[in-house]
Amino acid sequence: MKLTAYELMKIFKKTLILIIIPLLMLINVFLYYQQEIKYNEYIVYNIEEYYELEEMYRNMPLDESLDEISSKIKILEDFSLLTIENIEALPFFQDTIDEIKENNPELIEELENSPYADNRDLLTRDIILHKELYDQLVPLTKYGDYVDGIQGRADEMLSVSIFRQEGTFSYRNIIKTPKDFEHLKDIPLKLGLDKGIVSATQFPTTDILIIIIIFLICVYLFLQEKESGLTRLIRTNKKGRFNIAVAKLITLISLTGALALIFYGSIILMGNYLYGFGDLSRYIQSMESFKHSNLLLTVGQYITLFLVGKLAVCILMALIFSLFFTLINNASKIYLCVAVLLGYSYISHVFIHSLSHVSLLKYINIIYF
Repeated sequence: MKLTAYELMKIFKKTLILIIIPLLMLINVFLYYQQEIKYNEYIVYNIEEYYELEEMYRNMPLDESLDEISSKIKILEDFSLLTIENIEALPFFQDTIDEIKENNPELIEELENSPYADNRDLLTRDIILHKELYDQLVPLTKYGDYVDGIQGRADEMLSVSIFRQEGTFSYRNIIKTPKDFEHLKDIPLKLGLDKGIVSATQFPTTDILIIIIIFLICVYLFLQEKESGLTRLIRTNKKGRFNIAVAKLITLISLTGALALIFYGSIILMGNYLYGFGDLSRYIQSMESFKHSNLLLTVGQYITLFLVGKLAVCILMALIFSLFFTLINNASKIYLCVAVLLGYSYISHVFIHSLSHVSLLKYINIIYF
């Protein structure tokens, strides 16, 4: 324990570590915030209004909700056309506007008596919020048909001779897929916004920053002592380098785990702050992004498994890096090996097709993990 405490103190006494880790944490959260403002500004700034709108339709039958929201969106879009300023500069809208005025003269009166008459920003906001709610409702109505159609699509593929060859991967995959989704046919789906869940668990900047931090920790834990000659001196002890090696590994694993939880956890908290995660007990299949998943998970379970998975991968990466730093004596060669590992993993993940004969390389690598 004393050796582990010493290794921890050694890391936290480094000025660069004390500066760069908090700085990277701030950069991580800031870049995520900026990304969400850029792509979902109206949703972020009007999240309370969105949830009020969602609550209005939560207990309505799905088909009725979709029909009502579709009609509302159509009216709001017509309002938007009728409130265009300087229509002379946009002649291609003129025919549509004339058609609206001719076929729906009562719409003009409705617009004049609405809060949208002199507030185009409010109109834009409500169009976006209604469209977002519509997009969240659609997967709930189509998921049953999607699962039911898997068997039909499998039968269609098996009608083609090249897929009917028993024992091949394609044949086994076609037979197995309907069985994998069988248990999802009658699961209850609930309405809920997916923006925060999807964006917080698919933010690649955090992965890059974690790699940088793990690399820096390895430099301070392993390389500096090796370059100063302390490693050779430690070898003369009674137990050699065993105790110090164990202490360094414990330090590396604990620091990596803690920082991974902080970095990924902060993004999840920010995603929840910006959007809210809704009912954590609803199944992930309630959201369009998870339609193709055959895992029966709730949102809460998915987030937990996401954190556990990221933690495991970060520790695995730290151990691989530590192997390079331990076995290779030259700093330049260590940097080169790390760069080759990451470069190979990235190239394999991006450029190897999923149906390639070497697709194993696409999925069994650090970048994909």
